Amino acid sequence: MSEDAGATTPPEGRRATAPRGGLEAPGAASGARRARAGERRQRVLILGSGWAGLQALRKCAGPNKDIVVVSPRPHFLYTPLLAGSSVGTVALKSACEPLRDLVDRAAAVAASATFLRAEVRDVDVDGRTVLAKTDDAAVDVSYDKLVIAVGAAPATFGIQGVKEHALFMKES
Repeated sequence: MSEDAGATTPPEGRRATAPRGGLEAPGAASGARRARAGERRQRVLILGSGWAGLQALRKCAGPNKDIVVVSPRPHFLYTPLLAGSSVGTVALKSACEPLRDLVDRAAAVAASATFLRAEVRDVDVDGRTVLAKTDDAAVDVSYDKLVIAVGAAPATFGIQGVKEHALFMKES
């Protein structure tokens, strides 16, 4: 399981539960951003790390908010630069930014901000939890507000064999 999850490894066949308070980025323990005694911190769960997910991260970060970003990819991909990076006119590092930097910036404004590298398998709207699968375990992540910004799948235009044999630029 990813260290970012903050959950313990469960016994075989059981699910882990992510901690309610979330993990804080280094240096995010400022008293000005801390919830006052008696004030409840609101947990905002953002699924996806693309354009919409990062815009939600920027807009939702604020005092008394615990932000959790769940995505299978630990980076943001600036898609307009992908074509240039494939032919060498743009360095790939210019088209890709690690999520940890973006989450750390949000943690400077929010009570806490956490990244969980996992794939979402189920959303329980009534129970306000999301089942996320990491490399090691399944994790239940609770939320007060949920932002679903998972993007879209690459188009194959109905051509047989493309999905099995092609390398899609955003997935490679």
